[in-house]
Amino acid sequence: MKSYKPHSQRPEFADLTPIPQDEGPNPVVQIAYTDEFKETMNYFRAIVQRNEMSERALLITEEAIELNPANYTAWHFRRLVLDALNYDLSKEIEYLNRVSEDNPKNYQIWYHRQALIEKLRVTEGEKEFVEKMFDDDSKNYHVWTYRQWLVKEFSLWEGELDFVERLLAKDLRNNSAWNYRFFVIQNTTDDFEKNIQVRRDEIDFAFKYILMAPNNESPWNYAKGMTTFKLDEKSEEYKELLQYVEEKTRSVLNKVSVNPHANYLLFCCLLRLGRLQEALSACHTLQKVDGIRRKYWAFRAEQVQNLINSL
Repeated sequence: MKSYKPHSQRPEFADLTPIPQDEGPNPVVQIAYTDEFKETMNYFRAIVQRNEMSERALLITEEAIELNPANYTAWHFRRLVLDALNYDLSKEIEYLNRVSEDNPKNYQIWYHRQALIEKLRVTEGEKEFVEKMFDDDSKNYHVWTYRQWLVKEFSLWEGELDFVERLLAKDLRNNSAWNYRFFVIQNTTDDFEKNIQVRRDEIDFAFKYILMAPNNESPWNYAKGMTTFKLDEKSEEYKELLQYVEEKTRSVLNKVSVNPHANYLLFCCLLRLGRLQEALSACHTLQKVDGIRRKYWAFRAEQVQNLINSL
């Protein structure tokens, strides 16, 4: 942080009358702000009240953000000033890169970046910057949200599956990477809802990782999504897909029988195949191997039994 000099002692702010924070006549549990914070915000409020679009307005937003990077009002006003000054947004990106590295989980920073890139329409270096941020935390929700927006907005799909595999090579339990792969496949597959071959290929991909770590829930969830999400359940192809997944799942269970994730996927397949007695048996197994959800599986067993009774 730069050395602090009070705004009241800086000639460029001499014409401003600072506006203190109004906490009402009887404030309760007042926050113990530092003198620097109080003075900076007092002058920031004065600038905002005047709706002043100037270099010093830009400066004071930077100072306010440095003291509290989550100050969404400062970020919003900064965007207004940048726009009014027709500021070089590539320089703003450079500033933002520095701030982002110190505050990677700050929502306002990533929203600000999105607003800048949306206006600039220049994406050079963006994917690389995001990947660099993942080196510190590959499960950062805000960074993933930004990457999804960036790739979809500018159709930057090329290389995204390779990117996911690099992350999974580092951590095959990275739920965020699995979720992102689903996002990419869904958005790049022609007629995704009916493309059984792509579903089968992705299920094979998931099982490759399942065989590495059978108790890793992430690829099981991915396989379930590819098996059940938005498919024509009446088609013969879908029935064949379910049977294919059932076979692969049973193959894992033959090696690792106490596996709630495998038993759950098996239950999903059997239920959709209409093999209700087997689905009921799977529920009873899940009550044993998935003890934390024992009552839930008892409830599902009751539902399946009611279906059987209604036939």
